[in-house]
Amino acid sequence: MFQVMCSIIVVLFVVPGWITVLHGVEVELAVPCNKTCEHGGQCVISPDPSCPGSGYKQTCNCPPSYTGEFCENFLIKVECDKMCENGGRCVVNFTNDGCTSFLTSCVCPLTYYGDLCETFRADPICDPPCTAGQGECVVLRNSQLAPHLTDGAYCNCSMSATGYYYGNQCQHYQQKGTCDPPCRNGGKCNYGGTCS
Repeated sequence: MFQVMCSIIVVLFVVPGWITVLHGVEVELAVPCNKTCEHGGQCVISPDPSCPGSGYKQTCNCPPSYTGEFCENFLIKVECDKMCENGGRCVVNFTNDGCTSFLTSCVCPLTYYGDLCETFRADPICDPPCTAGQGECVVLRNSQLAPHLTDGAYCNCSMSATGYYYGNQCQHYQQKGTCDPPCRNGGKCNYGGTCS
């Protein structure tokens, strides 16, 4: 049910979700704010040009120390203690397996490696390295056809008759599917377990 207030008397025809008024008459609507905000956050309705028509968006106004769409994340200040060199950038990652743990590391620019980006190497390498026996590091060289590109390296993961490795370090394994019934007429069993 909508509450409508106006300065002149107007006959309204109310259909759920619609209110019909005379042109040029301003009305106030009591619209419920349905966003469920956590940790004491307040639901707020505000104009949003990305919404159709004269649209409004519901958001959560979070109290200090909380963030997220529903104020579901607690903000913790963590100092990035790595003194990254050569233009490296210190980043903080966290894990949450019952206890929240923080790990700081350096993201190094191309051609710099090491814990603090202290090592220069003209040839790119796979960093982190490919998992031994599951892939090899392949260096892609810049060419005259694409001088705007820089040299890069990636792990080329290996395949076998029973499956293949994947991931940025070839650290994951996908076993080949089993086709039941077996493929006929020269068809091959693919990794999803279907014949092609």
